[in-house]
Amino acid sequence: MKKLFKGIGIAFLVLVVIGIFAGDNKEESSSSSNSSSSYANNDDYLKCYGEMTAAHKARGFHERNREASIKVKTEVCELYADGKISDYEGKR
Repeated sequence: MKKLFKGIGIAFLVLVVIGIFAGDNKEESSSSSNSSSSYANNDDYLKCYGEMTAAHKARGFHERNREASIKVKTEVCELYADGKISDYEGKR
């Protein structure tokens, strides 16, 4: 009986730890999506994002590691829209 309670306790602890880390990721995702939503009507950002998506798909990066592809596109295109950089992958 003690082993059963010990096993349940360990399982509960694991679920709590997983929940904590999952909550951290959600906060990061929502903060990055909030910043990119401020660029939703920015023509430079949208052009950059579309062209980089095409380039990432052409070389397979978008399919291999979609999360990283989105993160790179978001960060680079925000910099481009703000005028901090003048070039990006796939620019036409």
